[in-house]
Amino acid sequence: MRRDRGGNHMRLYTTASFVWTWVVLKTAGDPAGTKAWLMDRGVPQDDLQLGMAAIAAALTVSFVLLIKHILTGLLRARGYYDSGAILMGFAVALTLQTIPTDTYRAGYNLIGDDAQEALSRVQTRARDIDWTTVINTASDVTTQANLRGGSQEVKKVRLD
Repeated sequence: MRRDRGGNHMRLYTTASFVWTWVVLKTAGDPAGTKAWLMDRGVPQDDLQLGMAAIAAALTVSFVLLIKHILTGLLRARGYYDSGAILMGFAVALTLQTIPTDTYRAGYNLIGDDAQEALSRVQTRARDIDWTTVINTASDVTTQANLRGGSQEVKKVRLD
């Protein structure tokens, strides 16, 4: 019997692989920054070594799984697994991480003034967002709905 060919989750796997690879490359490329990030989050000094060891273990598992997906993509018949989508996300993230800053600047200078202004506005507004308030607001809505007896349901909005 043949396995289910899947392929329905290609966008999901590509996006998840891209995000995970981006995080792994940023974390592995700057261990001092990762340690500082953990200290900023209030991780006690005693647990800092354990946290760094856990991150190192996660990076090792990520590397092993990457090798597994490369082998699966090379040795299995096409379409059986979603390794191709995972490898595509990895390749895009790796490419974007290794592009020199001068190339980014040259590409930014190629776009028009209106697009540069729009990107600058979005960047400025995104910096001003207090993400803790956004998360707390979402939690407060759920809590308030539960306090009212749970009769209100949160409806999911699908964006197609």
